[in-house]
Amino acid sequence: MKNKYPLLIIIFVLISSLIFPQFADKNYYLVDSIVTKELHPDNKKILDSILPLYHKSKSDSLKYALLETIVENSADYGFCERYNTLLYNLTKSALTKKNISEEKRKVCSRFYATALIYKGLIYSDKGKVKESLSFYTEALKIFEQLDYKVGIGYALNNIGAYYHRTGELNEAIKNYKRGLKINEDIGDERGVSSLLFNIAGIYDSQGAIQQALEYYNLSIVKFEKIGSTRAVAYCLNNMAAIYKNQHENEKALELIKKCRKVFEKEGDKVGVAFCLNNAGALYRDMGNISLALQYLQESLALGQKIGNKSRVANAAVNIGVLYDGIKRTDSALIYFKEANGLYNELEDKEGLASCLNNIANTYLREGRLTEAEKASLSSLEIGQQVGVPELVKEASESLYNIYKQQKKIDKALSMHELFIQMKDSIQNEKTRKESIRSQFQFEYDLKAVSDSLEFAGIQETKDLKIKVQVAQLEKEETLRLALIFGLILVVVLAILIYRSYKLKSKDNILISSQRDLLEQKNKENEILMNEIHHRIKNNLQIISSLLKLPQQQISTETAKEVMNESRERVLSIAIIHKLLYESDTKKLVDTKKYIAELSGEITKHFSQKNTLEVTTDVESVLMDVDRMVPLGLVINELLLNAIKHAFTNVQKPAIEIKLQKEESNIILKVKDNGIVDISEKIREGGSSFGIKLIYDLAEQMNASVDVFYLNGTNFVLKFKT
Repeated sequence: MKNKYPLLIIIFVLISSLIFPQFADKNYYLVDSIVTKELHPDNKKILDSILPLYHKSKSDSLKYALLETIVENSADYGFCERYNTLLYNLTKSALTKKNISEEKRKVCSRFYATALIYKGLIYSDKGKVKESLSFYTEALKIFEQLDYKVGIGYALNNIGAYYHRTGELNEAIKNYKRGLKINEDIGDERGVSSLLFNIAGIYDSQGAIQQALEYYNLSIVKFEKIGSTRAVAYCLNNMAAIYKNQHENEKALELIKKCRKVFEKEGDKVGVAFCLNNAGALYRDMGNISLALQYLQESLALGQKIGNKSRVANAAVNIGVLYDGIKRTDSALIYFKEANGLYNELEDKEGLASCLNNIANTYLREGRLTEAEKASLSSLEIGQQVGVPELVKEASESLYNIYKQQKKIDKALSMHELFIQMKDSIQNEKTRKESIRSQFQFEYDLKAVSDSLEFAGIQETKDLKIKVQVAQLEKEETLRLALIFGLILVVVLAILIYRSYKLKSKDNILISSQRDLLEQKNKENEILMNEIHHRIKNNLQIISSLLKLPQQQISTETAKEVMNESRERVLSIAIIHKLLYESDTKKLVDTKKYIAELSGEITKHFSQKNTLEVTTDVESVLMDVDRMVPLGLVINELLLNAIKHAFTNVQKPAIEIKLQKEESNIILKVKDNGIVDISEKIREGGSSFGIKLIYDLAEQMNASVDVFYLNGTNFVLKFKT
């Protein structure tokens, strides 16, 4: 009987395939057999929309694309694995056919490589981290052969994540940044946002808090732009962990609660477990032991339920730390050892090193010195391997205490020296950041001294500026009188036209003479306007020359530099009046001509070796003097700031200036290729005269300012037309 049933089933399938041709597709059962099971709402939604199209399609390429859509939008890895396996098998089988065309081979290879990426992700989720790398690298080779840049960026992101997880941080950030460059070039916002998030994680693990927060904030902007709510929540959760480490507990707790609500709404159980774990650890540090234990046990139980080893391990460590803190060492060791085994399976070296150190300290408190030494040495070895100073510091401190109790003086001293070295290394990083903030204050004080010097030594120049302003007002008053006089002439002309109706012969002569007179007055007005702009330009150039004269009596380079910058500010305004003098309207300046001339003047005065390359991509926009003057001064300050600070050890310094009109807004972008990050300096505002001037001018223009560092310092100014 046992042999009879399989034969009957085969006969039934053959007959069915003849009567109902659609059942001849063996994949029909594989695709549809899951619909009767309990599904996550997101999974059911994607199946309801994709499966009808899949069954109607006669194109293999379209079927691959539909399966890829299901895989990419899966709400969990179990569901993802089912359909990714189908995609993987179909494409792999197609590629083995001898008669496949080159075009079909390329299409099939692209989908096969995508299936490899997800195969690696599924292996990684199951704890088979080493196996995942082979899938990512194979996929990368295929994408590179196809020159499919979206796939290349995606593969590099996952390779970076593998190295990040295994503690090889240099390899991780190298792959992340390579992927980021590719995604930026092709405008893949989703890829850019994901890589910014991953780079932030690298900086976070290295203790570079400021850089981590900057990259998390950048990724939040990108994730919000593409509508990825869940990803925003992960960013906020990681930022909460940073605030927790900075002892800003209330702020951290607020972010964690907000993220948990998002994850619950999205049905993301991994995210919920993550939030529960962080909340529990935070309540533990705040001294609320009962609430901490409740949250941590919930996190551990949820992690076990969904089969996520990473969540279980993290919760177990935190429970162990809690029990260790209340001197329940037996319970603490049980949870630490459970976490230790999981970190081993996951190949999470940072987690493993930290967990081993917790075990060592618990053994030390119980007086089990041999076991404590063994655990600490393992922790130290892994900490040095991954290059995380905090892990090395903790392990060396534990070994110092162990060797001291064992009376091994030489080893104790050696570990104490290593502890001090790591502590100093961590402190030096903090000191470096503090010195940057101090530098801003120094520049502010220096500017105050320079202003005092300028007031004491160049009062005559200021008086001349006042005289120029008075002369300009007088010219404007003359212009107004001329316009009034012109209006009177128009009225008189209208009266004469009325009279000409009755006195035709005489009025024709009179009208002709009045027309000539009016044209003459208009020409005089135009000449007067030209003269005003010309004189203003000349006067400003005179002021610039006068600013240069006192430099011969100034001995300090800093003061000379301040004088040079003042000259450039005056010249930036002079260029505006020069262009007004040359324009047809006499009222509006062409941004394209102005920015090109301004950048040329600045680089001519300040680029000593003439190696600086300034490229402009400026849309031609006609702008009045009231908007152009502050805009020109902002560009002037940004160029001077980049020339002074951004190009240390840069062989080919370059600055890009872009100005575009988008709907009712004008957007100015200034970017340098400096390896020195001066974005924080500009963003803080008010630290130096030039930076304060930028923000004052932006406020005057009702403009928004955005500054960040990404392959150089990027400055974005946005204001209404």
